[in-house]
Amino acid sequence: MRSQMTYQPAPELGVAWRMVPRFLSVLILVVAVIIVVAVFRPLTARHKALEERLAELKSTRSALQQKKGDLKNKLGWIKHDAGYLEVMARDRMPTPVSRVGEQVIQFK
Repeated sequence: MRSQMTYQPAPELGVAWRMVPRFLSVLILVVAVIIVVAVFRPLTARHKALEERLAELKSTRSALQQKKGDLKNKLGWIKHDAGYLEVMARDRMPTPVSRVGEQVIQFK
């Protein structure tokens, strides 16, 4: 004789079992966020350090460009302005130098 199989509905799941998929979804999301933070945190710190270094280098570059401009101006004066060259030479002499008829006055 054949046994008859009858359809029986699945037993009713409790409230806790219905919340498992939602809990796992939240858990997976939290773990993903933790992983992303763990991976990118050192990179953001490095990025911040590099940004600070870049600002420092830009400042240094600006100062050097200013100095370069000043030196170019000074070179132009030395090449083309005899009066400037004479003043610079007189300032660097250890003893006062004067032209004929000039009087040198020194303040100490």
